[in-house]
Amino acid sequence: MTQTTVPLDLNQCLVLAHTDLGFAAHASRQFRLMGWEVYLAQTAADARRLTEKLAPAVVVLDVNLTDESGWLVCDKLIRKHPGHKVFLIATDPMPEYERLASFVGAAALVSQRDGVAELVHEVLESALPASR
Repeated sequence: MTQTTVPLDLNQCLVLAHTDLGFAAHASRQFRLMGWEVYLAQTAADARRLTEKLAPAVVVLDVNLTDESGWLVCDKLIRKHPGHKVFLIATDPMPEYERLASFVGAAALVSQRDGVAELVHEVLESALPASR
């Protein structure tokens, strides 16, 4: 994967909550290599707490978190902080998942099967200014 950096004026903080620890570790490594501060959350409650404390530029949520669905967490975060960019990750996204992601205000829905590279691509596309 090619290393990409983001502008220094961009808040490069990311909160990541995912049930697949291998995927979370790999994603965390990739974002850290690009200069992002990454905070891993084990639960939806942890993700919400970290988001309140850190005001990250990006929040990444597994749709199947153990204590609360990523869908619901996304909805709560977006309602409370409309400017947050929340990305949802689903193992096997179904067509209705896109509609639900849009309904809860997610920046994008990413298939876990597409890998960390696709997540990084989606986040960077959304986070970088349009005049790149």
